[in-house]
Amino acid sequence: SGAAVFRAVAGGRDFIFEDINQAALRSEKLDRGNVIGQSVCDVFKGVREFGLFDLLYRVWKTGAPEYLPARYYHEDRRSGWKQNSIYRLPTGEVVVIFNDISKSIRAEETLKRSEETFAKVFKANPAAIAICRQSDSCILDVNTAYENLTGYRREEIIGQTAVSLGLWADDDERERVMQALSAQSSVADQEIRVRTRAGNILVTRYAAEKIKLATESCLLSIMVDVTVTRQAEEERLRLERQLYESQKMEAIGTLAGGIAHDFNNILGAVIGYAEMGACQPNPNKLRRYMDQILVAGLRAKDLVSQILTFSRHSEHDKMPMDLRIITKETLKLLRSTMPATIEICQNFENVPYTINGDPTQMHQIIMNICTNAAHAMGEQGGELNVSLSREQLTLPHAGDWQ
Repeated sequence: SGAAVFRAVAGGRDFIFEDINQAALRSEKLDRGNVIGQSVCDVFKGVREFGLFDLLYRVWKTGAPEYLPARYYHEDRRSGWKQNSIYRLPTGEVVVIFNDISKSIRAEETLKRSEETFAKVFKANPAAIAICRQSDSCILDVNTAYENLTGYRREEIIGQTAVSLGLWADDDERERVMQALSAQSSVADQEIRVRTRAGNILVTRYAAEKIKLATESCLLSIMVDVTVTRQAEEERLRLERQLYESQKMEAIGTLAGGIAHDFNNILGAVIGYAEMGACQPNPNKLRRYMDQILVAGLRAKDLVSQILTFSRHSEHDKMPMDLRIITKETLKLLRSTMPATIEICQNFENVPYTINGDPTQMHQIIMNICTNAAHAMGEQGGELNVSLSREQLTLPHAGDWQ
C-alpha cells in the first residue's frame, strides 16, 4: 500500500507532505525530493474534488479514523481508482494509506461487460442453447429458443438431463456425439433428431463446446431446427427424380419408332437365314447362314443393352467413364431414329476421354443435343457432326463455361 504523512498548516487549511513511502512514489510516479515539504493540493491537484482533502481536515480535527471507498481520481498527470484510509497520529500528523485498484476495477468491468454480453446473446439467440454440467449432464440453464424448440418450460428443464426429458430421439446419435466429445473439446454440424414434449421428431443441426463456468466444467450445446429445410430438400429431390424420369421416358418415346424399325430388320435377318438354313443340305452354306444369324443376334443384344442402359432407374452417381464410348453408344441408338437425309459423322480420336459423371445423364444430354440438331435441319436433312476434344481451362475460362 502507498502511505504518506501530512502536517496541518494554517489551522488545517492546507496539509504539507512530511513523509511518503516507496510504494506511493512508484504508484503515483513521483520523486521524493519534489514531494516532501509540498502542499497536497500542489502534488495532487484533484484532491479537493476527489473528497480526500475534506477527510484529512476532519480526521485532523476529530482524531477519528475514516475510510474513503474506491473512487475514480482524475487530473492532468494521473488518474485511476483509489481506496483511502486516514488516521491521526498522537503527534498530530495525519497518515493516509491508499491502494490503486484500477486494474481490479477494469478487470471487474470487463468481466461484467462480458457476462452481460453473454447473457444478451444467450437469451436473445434464435438458436436453442443449453448449458449443462459435465459431471452429471444436469441442465443448468436454457434460453427461450430452447424452450420453444423442445416445448418444455425453463423451470421444467433446469435440473433435468436431456435423457431424463427424453429429448434424444435416437440413442445411436447420442452415443456418436458423446464419443466425439470424449475425444475432443467440441463437435460441430452434427445432425441429430430431437423428440419434443408433444412427441414430434425434429431434425436439428447440433454443435457443442466444453467450457468453464467459474470452477465448473460445463457443456454449451446449440441446436438449430432444420426440419422444414430438410423436408423441402427431400421434396426437391423427389421432384427432380420425377422430372428426370419424365424426360427419360419422353426421350425413349422419341426413340421407339426407330428402334422398332431397327429391331424388325434384325428379326427379319434372323428369320430369313433360319428359314433358308432349315432347307439347306449343304453344310458349308448352313454354317454361313448360322454365322449371319449369330451376327444379327449380337446386334439385337447390343441394341437391347443400349436401351437398358439409357432407361435404367438409378441415382445420379458420378463415376469415372469414357465419354467416347458413351457417345458412340448414343449415336448408334440415334441412327435408327433419324431420317436417311441426315448423315451422322463422328470426329474424335480413338483414345479414352475419361470424365467423372453419370453415364445415364450423359446419354440423355448427347441424345437431346443431337435430336435438337436434327429438328433444326428439318426435312432437307444435312450433316450432323459430333466431335470430342480436350480443353485446358484456366480459372477465368472455366467460369465462362459455367
